[in-house]
Amino acid sequence: MSERSGSPEPSARGRELTLNEAARRLARIPQIRISGKMATAPLLSLLRNGELAAFAWYPSQVIPRLKVPAAYWQSIDIADFKKIQIQPGKKSRKGTYPIWVESLFDTYLEALFGAIGPATSTDRRDEMLRADLRAVVNCFDETREVSLAESDWTGFLVAKGYVESEEQSPGKRGRPEKSWSDLVPYLVAEIVGPDTKIKAKSKKIVENILQAADAAGIQNLPAESTLSDRIDVIYRTLTALGIK
Repeated sequence: MSERSGSPEPSARGRELTLNEAARRLARIPQIRISGKMATAPLLSLLRNGELAAFAWYPSQVIPRLKVPAAYWQSIDIADFKKIQIQPGKKSRKGTYPIWVESLFDTYLEALFGAIGPATSTDRRDEMLRADLRAVVNCFDETREVSLAESDWTGFLVAKGYVESEEQSPGKRGRPEKSWSDLVPYLVAEIVGPDTKIKAKSKKIVENILQAADAAGIQNLPAESTLSDRIDVIYRTLTALGIK
């Protein structure tokens, strides 16, 4: 079979996640407890046990959004599933997971007959079946990329009580952000007088700010030398601007 890929364009698809994106976001959940940037194996496990459900946009007018059953993932090994990881130079590692239309045919048939239902007139039912089956069979040598609906992902997080942590930029990894925004009220109190005039620089300004912030329970405070340097910059800037 030739691997041609196609995807219908429904008018309202909603936000979707590729499996690559889902694995990356799963890795940011503390309870998953992995050290890498992608939770590839945990994502496959969740698809296998049905806690997360993926879907493909199928070439069907009746069932355009076809859920990929958990049983399908149970037959997929981790080596094959790793194609959701991006690896430059490897055609099979584009970050997507395509599924052959033919491989989901049984799932489609079950959904199709359930969707048409006995209430549909016999003539109309036969017409719909013939047209839809013809469209699907004609696409047997095509693939459809698997995705997750953002709404399903959100439902999963809520059901499990999970919260994604923010993705850190490479330059900040391992270095927590200092509580500068929390220190602003104390900086202002030490630098600006009650008459809104700038106070003379005091040798105890750093000590006063750190003591007040510590008493207020603010954590991750900067070192005295770091704060002193920042205050020097503030005073030099005020002087340059002619603010007194």
